[in-house]
Amino acid sequence: MDPALLWIAATLLVALGVAGVVVPGLPGIPLVLGPFAGAVIGEFSARGSLARAGRVGVATWLGMLLGGAAKLALVISMIAVFALRRFA
Repeated sequence: MDPALLWIAATLLVALGVAGVVVPGLPGIPLVLGPFAGAVIGEFSARGSLARAGRVGVATWLGMLLGGAAKLALVISMIAVFALRRFA
């Protein structure tokens, strides 16, 4: 078998292996960066100021983060109330 053909096949297999490791981790990225990018693009297209669009994007991301923390706090408090009512 030709060494160049073996090298191409090995390179292809390595590329597929790397893709198999990297691609499953990608679906979570749009969940984090999507609201930021959408807010920046929307604000920039509406107002035309990149600095303001960046601030809006950061504020959107912080709002998403604080909203997630509030939901987590509510879930923990509901579980605590249930546990106190059920087991106390």
